[in-house]
Amino acid sequence: GILEQTLVVFTSDHGDYMGEHGLTGKNECYEGAYHIPLLMRWPAGVAAGTTIDQLVSTVDIMPTVLGMMGIPLSGREQGRDASPLLACPDAAWDDEVFLYHPSHERSGIVTREYWLALTRSGENLLIDRRADPHQLQNLAGDPAMAEIERGLHKRIYAHNQAMQSPEYAWLP
Repeated sequence: GILEQTLVVFTSDHGDYMGEHGLTGKNECYEGAYHIPLLMRWPAGVAAGTTIDQLVSTVDIMPTVLGMMGIPLSGREQGRDASPLLACPDAAWDDEVFLYHPSHERSGIVTREYWLALTRSGENLLIDRRADPHQLQNLAGDPAMAEIERGLHKRIYAHNQAMQSPEYAWLP
């Protein structure tokens, strides 16, 4: 009966483009490298067939697993405990995730509606996720999108400031 009491987590660290956008590997700012599987099985704690539709990031995995186990967080985690969503899909949740790159030359945010990736060089990527699910049209710099881009930029800046990430130095 140990399997009934065991939490099994399946995920990966990133996706690969495999030709999408004419790219291979993972070092660009498109969803193909960031949208990865996360499956959990724990019969004692999660009802079979439970699906979470909210945006959750890999940095949320550790706090979520600790939350599922009833272990308090230290308060120093970057991620969030998504375990309340497993019991109540309508639980309060900021439906956004933040993007990082190991070069510290990129930072971004993904919401239900938009994907904004900022680069230190200024070659930014703004996608309307609902109108352009294949990420083919870059709206960064489009005057019609200026207010949205500015609002998302402020959220990226505030997040990086709170995390004291290296990107914070060039984001203003």
